[in-house]
Formats: sequence, C-alpha cells, structure tokens
Amino acid sequence: MGIYSKRKGYRGEAEFAKLTRGKRVPLSGIAEGYKHDVILPNGWSVEVKRKQSGFKTIYDWLEKDSPDVLACRADKKPWIVMMKVEKFIELMERKNL
Repeated sequence: MGIYSKRKGYRGEAEFAKLTRGKRVPLSGIAEGYKHDVILPNGWSVEVKRKQSGFKTIYDWLEKDSPDVLACRADKKPWIVMMKVEKFIELMERKNL
C-alpha cells in the first residue's frame, strides 16, 4: 500500500472516530490484536473504508428516496445494513433501544 493510501485511510479513520466520539485504533490491520479501525463508546468495533467512487451505487440508493436504512444481501451471504452517519449517531445516542 502506498503512502497516499495509508494517509487517506488514517484520515478516514480519524474523521469517523471524531464524528462518533470513538477511539481510533493505532496500528489497526498491521499488528496482531489490533483488528479494527475504530472502537465506539458502546464497545462496537468499526472497519472504516474509503474509496474515491467505489460506493457510487450505495450512495445512489441512499440519496434517491432518503431511507433511514439500506439493507442489502448477496446470494448466499448474510444481510448487511447501511445508513448515513447522522442516523447512526442518532441511534447510538438513544438510551432505551
């Protein structure tokens, strides 16, 4: 991985950690025991990915009708859900789920 990609990844991890009041995991993905990029205040671990335009279809789906959650499943794979970070933060801040 080039230095530009590493810096871009670091910036994405730091930005997401700040937005969610989480903690960026130093050496994530490099050293054993540091598997994920950010640990949220509720203890969940987050893998942060940034791509220049690789998520275009996902953004199109989320922006078309502004759903609260986008649920996707490939054949023979488990469901995954995606949402805008504002909705995610709102969900995290709820006391009684």
